Amino acid sequence: MGRSEYIASIRYLSLTFKQDVQALPENDKIALRNQLVPTMLGLSAPSDRAIRVQVAESVSLIAELDFPTKWTDLIDVRIFIQPCLLDLHF
Repeated sequence: MGRSEYIASIRYLSLTFKQDVQALPENDKIALRNQLVPTMLGLSAPSDRAIRVQVAESVSLIAELDFPTKWTDLIDVRIFIQPCLLDLHF
């Protein structure tokens, strides 16, 4: 999958969280929430900036909708990764 397709996929998935229609099964949403922050951390190269920004935007949107009821460990994940973010150059 190329960069533009990946970015389009992230945008689509972010929008499906926002809609009232259950476009994604809850199990898929859980899997996506579990993978978003580690994915964002893995995109640390300067060439990954566009994708990293999209993933960060997705984390923010999904957190707004699902935290704290459906994404109960988000704070734990953020506290764990906070020192790592200091090394990233946005």
